[in-house]
Amino acid sequence: MTRCEAVTLINRNHTMEWFRSLSPEEQNECLDGIRKETGETLKSAGQKRNDLAKRCLEYHREKCQNASKKMAKESLSKRQRTETLFKHGFWQQKSEMESSLSSYKSEREKWEALSAQLRFRQRVLLQKHADKKFYVLTAGGKKISLAEMKLKLLSLFENDQKGDNLVVLAYEHAGKSIEHTFFDEEGKKNSWKGRVVEVQVRNGGEKAVLVLYENEKSTTALTLAEFEQAIEDGLVVFL
Repeated sequence: MTRCEAVTLINRNHTMEWFRSLSPEEQNECLDGIRKETGETLKSAGQKRNDLAKRCLEYHREKCQNASKKMAKESLSKRQRTETLFKHGFWQQKSEMESSLSSYKSEREKWEALSAQLRFRQRVLLQKHADKKFYVLTAGGKKISLAEMKLKLLSLFENDQKGDNLVVLAYEHAGKSIEHTFFDEEGKKNSWKGRVVEVQVRNGGEKAVLVLYENEKSTTALTLAEFEQAIEDGLVVFL
């Protein structure tokens, strides 16, 4: 008797002791029934595996399609934000903002122009702000005032002057864990583990890779060229 047949026997609420008490003819008759039932059970299990594999494939296909749709939607959004900004120009200081706003006659036009500036910095330049709700332009179901919009944009102008994260670039290694090997002034070899946070473009156009090393509370900035060279030299290894 196979294991599957024994399990089927138990599922019928019978025991091996009961089975042994049967005559040889009765045992054969019982086994024939069990083998038939076991075959049907195995067939059912195989069908379940096939159904599960099919569902997994459908889930993976749907996931890929959703990812493609999301990328296309984000690309379209960035293009639309850029096209909208072309109507107003890109403002980088208070005088440009005030001069441009004075050319609009209605409050609605001014609000739309300010909104275009903020949305472009948020969606295209990916400019960050400490306040997570900074780019929310409504309150209580109503649009915020022009004065509030101007204060938001002025805040971003100030960050530009400080060199605070004006642009965050998409980077293939962002989010990856690394082990960074380097040598100190005495030539001693050290290895630190950490994670690549992001790549920023700072004032002057310098590209910096931000890495958060283990046991460090703040990120360390490396030039993009320096970081890429370390990868090429085998000093930065992805985990």
